Amino acid sequence: RIANDGAMNVVSAAFEGLLLLLLCCRVVRGGAEEGYLFVSNRADEVVFAARRLREVSPLANITFISDAASLRHVDRSLFDVVVASSKAMPDIGLHESMGFRLQKLRGMVVSPYERTVYMDSDTYACSAIDDLFDVLHGVDVAMVWGGRGTHVGASAGVLAFAKNERSDALWAAWERVYRGVMWTNRREQPSFQKALAAVPELKVHKLPMSDNCRNVRKCEAETTLKDGTVGACRVIHAHDLDVRAANTTTTLFFPTMTKKKTPRRRRSWTTAPS
Repeated sequence: RIANDGAMNVVSAAFEGLLLLLLCCRVVRGGAEEGYLFVSNRADEVVFAARRLREVSPLANITFISDAASLRHVDRSLFDVVVASSKAMPDIGLHESMGFRLQKLRGMVVSPYERTVYMDSDTYACSAIDDLFDVLHGVDVAMVWGGRGTHVGASAGVLAFAKNERSDALWAAWERVYRGVMWTNRREQPSFQKALAAVPELKVHKLPMSDNCRNVRKCEAETTLKDGTVGACRVIHAHDLDVRAANTTTTLFFPTMTKKKTPRRRRSWTTAPS
């Protein structure tokens, strides 16, 4: 047991050292101040979600982080930044079940933007959500409370966050907590709740349920959301989305798609928006 404890300490120290290096010197570089982030090996879902996101937000900056095998067949012109996970996070076994989830957690650290909106691969933007970047004035991280089934805590399927010491502390705590339980509980969502509690100085903002709709399958002008409110979903979060089911696997990759050469939006943040 002493030997095992010693090995765990070595692994923990190595992880913390590498994470500190990533925080001090970001692996991914990008010129934009704000942008959207996808981190997943489900390339077909990400391409589908990103193509829709560009339809509703043509000037969006979009980064995709995935393993090299998943990126091999993706038309990279859809994205502004594409990163192979093996280069950005070489210490993670990406093809293991837990590595797949650790990739998501580490992706928050690797984001090239000052303000990021992270979206799970199985999300679909019914309308533009660029105003989520505006929320991040005086806020470190914003998300919906509530999710699939009986979940009532903070949901990590759509996350808006600013790059700073407090959010960095959140990502470090999330990975640390998850690594401690991942062999018995593969879901990263419960660890996210504990990580939030572990960073009391974090400035958190609660988004409306419409920004991460669960138990909804299509965009409608009026939907009864899980919390009982009635309104239009801006982001649907579901694997079995009606519009996705109508597409074949081959069309999800959109190999002939070319991105419009449109100047990217740049904002000046010298003053807060009114």
